[in-house]
Amino acid sequence: MKKALSIFCIFVITFAFVSCSANETPEQAVSKALTAVKELDKATIQKYFGEEDLINKEETEEELDHKAEIEMLDDEDNFKLFVKNISFEILSSNIKDDKATVTAKITNIDMKPIFREYMRQAFSIAMSEAFFGDNEQDDEELQKEMEQIFIDLLSDEENKKVTSTVEIKLSKDKNSWKIDADDVLLDAILGGFYSVAKSFEDDSDEEEVKREISKFELGEAISIKDDGGNELYNLLINSILLSDERNQFHENEPAQVIEIDYTYENISQEDELYISESNFKVIDEGGTIASTYPNSPKKHPQSIPTGSNCTAQMFFGLENKSNKIDILFYDDTFDDKPMAKIEASIKTE
Repeated sequence: MKKALSIFCIFVITFAFVSCSANETPEQAVSKALTAVKELDKATIQKYFGEEDLINKEETEEELDHKAEIEMLDDEDNFKLFVKNISFEILSSNIKDDKATVTAKITNIDMKPIFREYMRQAFSIAMSEAFFGDNEQDDEELQKEMEQIFIDLLSDEENKKVTSTVEIKLSKDKNSWKIDADDVLLDAILGGFYSVAKSFEDDSDEEEVKREISKFELGEAISIKDDGGNELYNLLINSILLSDERNQFHENEPAQVIEIDYTYENISQEDELYISESNFKVIDEGGTIASTYPNSPKKHPQSIPTGSNCTAQMFFGLENKSNKIDILFYDDTFDDKPMAKIEASIKTE
């Protein structure tokens, strides 16, 4: 009898242990899921997210107008560059019936400076292709060059990291949990890729709508500050001169070509500061936005560290003959609203 009772107790204990082990906690599910993303374990990703591919390419392309960059996520080797540096910390969890919420900190490379530098280089290549037809590349070659730039930037071991605290929603699925991979979670996993791409084209941000455009005169310093009122850098438009120089390879013949001389100084910005013609729009007296013009400046813009300055020149072709122009300055080249407006006259000498 005692032997039978002992066997029965062992059976009960074993059954209880197996049952407890089989019931996974939401925290364990999130930990395994994020580890699977980091290691690109598709079977485990499928288990917790419901699909092998974490990114729905078609839906993402509909939301964001960056098809080339999104297609890069479809390549497994490229996607590894996005996720290999992920780290995370589970902070807390809350379970109610068949639903759960896990709060976690997710750290990955910061996509904002990477995307900004990528778009700067892409813009430079596009301008070169537009103005120098002798070196023109076909679309496929150009796309490969752009892709390689993005890969090189992602591969940089010195990339800064960003940490996001997110609430991850889960639903009970038998003995495990399924994760609701919403945009907030995916954005954190990809180091802000979604938000930075969307911010470049989203014109509905309330702060941007409320922001007034400051007006300046020629020679008046434009000071750019952070949210705490600390000066990051300043910009000065030194002169605007009418130029007689023309580029023989340029197809269009503008009514006027102007040379804008400007200086920028990095006061306290940690990232190196780079201001080029892509940060400006020039509007002539006819109300037409001028195009950049491929003349040779005496000095090209440079990326400068804290405590240094740079003076450079840029050229624009005006469609309408003008004595005055408006210059719009954009702190972020993908902003839809300028930080400053400079109203100035063109000097003929």
